[in-house]
Amino acid sequence: MVASVSLMILLVPMLLVGIAVWMTSPGPPLFAQTRIGQGGRGFRLLKFRTMRHGASGSALTAPGDTRITPLGRVLRATCIDELPQLLNVLVGHMTLVGPRPQTPGFAARYPGEFRGVFLHRPGLTGPGVVRFNDDDVLPDAASKTEDIEEFYLRVVVPQRVAADLAYCDQPTLPRTLGVLWETALLAVRRVMPRRRRAEAEGASIVEPPTGGSLRGEVPMALMEEANRRSAGGMG
Repeated sequence: MVASVSLMILLVPMLLVGIAVWMTSPGPPLFAQTRIGQGGRGFRLLKFRTMRHGASGSALTAPGDTRITPLGRVLRATCIDELPQLLNVLVGHMTLVGPRPQTPGFAARYPGEFRGVFLHRPGLTGPGVVRFNDDDVLPDAASKTEDIEEFYLRVVVPQRVAADLAYCDQPTLPRTLGVLWETALLAVRRVMPRRRRAEAEGASIVEPPTGGSLRGEVPMALMEEANRRSAGGMG
């Protein structure tokens, strides 16, 4: 119901965005990619295209990724690129709030203790991706000192999964509305470069302890960081 009403309200703006993508970068306005849904079943996720058509590379998008078009940076910063996924929500592949859907390649590389997240329906947004956003936690794309994909799997995935599973255990209406509110605040923060840079300098992500598991809990330092962002309007 919410998805269908949102689609009706946003149909014209989404058409205008699609036209803008088509006019500013050669290629189709929409990008479709197979993602892993509930129960490990694949589905075709839709997004507005934000990269150069035909660009190859990692499935991860790190800060400074040169594949992203100028308009694509704006769409990503404001989360507008995700709006076509309302269609995925409408047909039942996704829900509004839940774990973000993963590509088959990355899903296959998840350690066994974190694969329980695939039992849940993926979301248009979720606590994991909001509180541990790629732009805030991944090394810069130009960095040669860290393998971004290994860093993502070793450090980011456990913390996102912990946050997502904590939500999925009790997906109450207040918590759902809270994540949607955090998502809106994140979009605002990401289009305010000065404020974003100032917060990025103070933001940190804690690596999981050797031999330990973060399933079901988030390290205290990260929780304090997430709470600080929420209290300050997500930045």
